Amino acid sequence: MQPGVFKKELPGADLDFQPADRDAYENDAWDIRISIDTGPLEEAYYCTVDDPQAKDLTIQQLLDRYALNPERRDRLDIAEYPELPFLLDELLQYRDNASRGLIELEYYVNHNPDPQPVSLRQKARSYLSACSYQDQSHDYLVLDLVLVAKVPDFNEAARMEKQRLYGDLFILLLLGHHDHGGADPVKKLTAEGPIRACYETATRQEMWQLRQTLDKLEMLGYIDVTRPYDSFEKASFSLALSDAGRTEVLRLREETEEACQRYEVFDSVSISPCALGVLDGFDAQVQMMEYDGVDYERLVFLLVLLEDEDLLIGGQDWYEQFIGFEFFEKVQSALAYMTHFDRDIVEGLRELAQ
Repeated sequence: MQPGVFKKELPGADLDFQPADRDAYENDAWDIRISIDTGPLEEAYYCTVDDPQAKDLTIQQLLDRYALNPERRDRLDIAEYPELPFLLDELLQYRDNASRGLIELEYYVNHNPDPQPVSLRQKARSYLSACSYQDQSHDYLVLDLVLVAKVPDFNEAARMEKQRLYGDLFILLLLGHHDHGGADPVKKLTAEGPIRACYETATRQEMWQLRQTLDKLEMLGYIDVTRPYDSFEKASFSLALSDAGRTEVLRLREETEEACQRYEVFDSVSISPCALGVLDGFDAQVQMMEYDGVDYERLVFLLVLLEDEDLLIGGQDWYEQFIGFEFFEKVQSALAYMTHFDRDIVEGLRELAQ
């Protein structure tokens, strides 16, 4: 299958893109169906459009007026498909996050031979398929959309900004990970350890980035540094965690562990009615952090960093991780799909958790 060409099938039915006899359906009601990426059509959202003339609206107009219009929720066929309101809420979350710039959305048309996403300015009439059930129970036209969500590219400017914000946490936890001195407050971590190992290959710009981070940690009192005035890279350079640094490392680890315990209950919830631990529910953890007034980006960064601790700060390529900061894409992905439920729903979920 070419990238962007979807050929999903519906069990027990035949799908014919732009059928030759589509004029026979001209005065009939028709459907808008939206499946997500590679998800099966059996799990897709759909709504029925009673107005045959609406086929001449643009796809964007149909999404706004019909498919993704929350005011039409009571017109969904919940008697036969009770999960439709839940699927609508999921799609509305995607749209909301796209409006915030957290994700990018592309729409494709199932069985359309064109591998490119469809322009939402196009009229629906040009992209309809006939859906005919083999038992002859249903026969109708459908605008069969496939929604693909993408996390925006993590470009150089974004990488540098996130490293500026969180590089000190990275290095502090790195030093804590390698600090085996325990009671020795002047344990050297650089002459033969993780910081010193980067000097032979680091560029001037990379060393400047590291120095800025170390200067920040020194100013906070978390590390003790000795170095000559004329050269940052001399062999005499060394540093050690201070007592305050060790205390802060411990506090960060405890904070992260407590956050795991506090918010993991919200990793799969339903909102109508409010319930916790629902199979295939919404992950509301980040929104609950936001509701509690937590700096959720920073907390998710700590969760990602310590979850992959052995790889990110325990391995020999920790310096590439620090300079590239590409692992922050995991944080970006977690935030991209955060929920934005009404306050009443969030308070209901919090009451259940308590």
